[in-house]
Amino acid sequence: MRRLINQRPGRGERLLLGALPFLALAVLYVIASQLRLAANAGDKLLPPASAFLDTLRSYALEEDLRSGRYLLWSDTWASLRRLLSALLISSAIGLTLALAIGADWAYTITLYVLLATWPISVYLGSRLLGWERWVAAAAALVSPLVLSTPGYGYEHGSYTWRGLGVWSQEWAMWLLPIALGLSWRAVSRSTPTRYAVAALVVGLTAACHFLTGYLAFLSLGVWVLIRPSDLWRRIGRAALVGFGALLIISWVVVPLLLDSRWTSQSRYLKGTFWFDSFGARKVLAWLFTGQLFDGTRASPVISVLARNSSLATSRKSGRPMDGKRTASEP
Repeated sequence: MRRLINQRPGRGERLLLGALPFLALAVLYVIASQLRLAANAGDKLLPPASAFLDTLRSYALEEDLRSGRYLLWSDTWASLRRLLSALLISSAIGLTLALAIGADWAYTITLYVLLATWPISVYLGSRLLGWERWVAAAAALVSPLVLSTPGYGYEHGSYTWRGLGVWSQEWAMWLLPIALGLSWRAVSRSTPTRYAVAALVVGLTAACHFLTGYLAFLSLGVWVLIRPSDLWRRIGRAALVGFGALLIISWVVVPLLLDSRWTSQSRYLKGTFWFDSFGARKVLAWLFTGQLFDGTRASPVISVLARNSSLATSRKSGRPMDGKRTASEP
């Protein structure tokens, strides 16, 4: 019997599966909006669908009195021009560097820079989570010591020896701590700018590496559940971040689903961990024996630190991680 992960859906099923997350988020948004409006009819964080349609109609079909333009189309065109300009500039820079130093050197340089600055990303992500400076610095200091048993995780050997083909994972590894910090801030506090930035970084993380992006999306659920007293408000914020991130990675996911019949499927790798993972029993055994973070290292340093930090976080789960309350939080 083939496992569910190896099933190949038909064209209609692929379209349905691609649309399913968006439909689920839409239903979740409607439910959260109705609950918030029932408690406060003037709530503006999660407006009803009718308000969305009225605003869309006014922006798309009515001229602005000050500028005489249709704001939806003029603003969209202005954004597209900036996006195309950024793409042209980045493509020109990439092409120039590739022609000047060659693809091998470009790969080597980016590999080295991302590995060398990985602790900086961990420090920034820790600070975004609200950790104190010395705690964030300690996390950054021990981050290069991570060593997993499979050898294809976030350790140096994964990129410099065993896993030379996981270069895109390295980009996602660098983005993940920042995505976790930004998504925490967006879910814990109501600020539109935070929603947009968090959705952007979470989406970029998933676009670079699906499994790492999967971890970033799972963290949204963790941030929601960490304070049950603020559950519904956090569900709405997490839905906004998740929906925005899905929109960002749609340019990767939708073509992949539509063209899945032409994706490479090696018959020699089927039935191995490359397709079906190692299994929950083995992964949990590695977690509790210290091999998930320390590999074959004699002293499970990272595992002990991870356990202690998890216990400390669980004790403080009743209040924000930064220990401060804002006007937007009860």
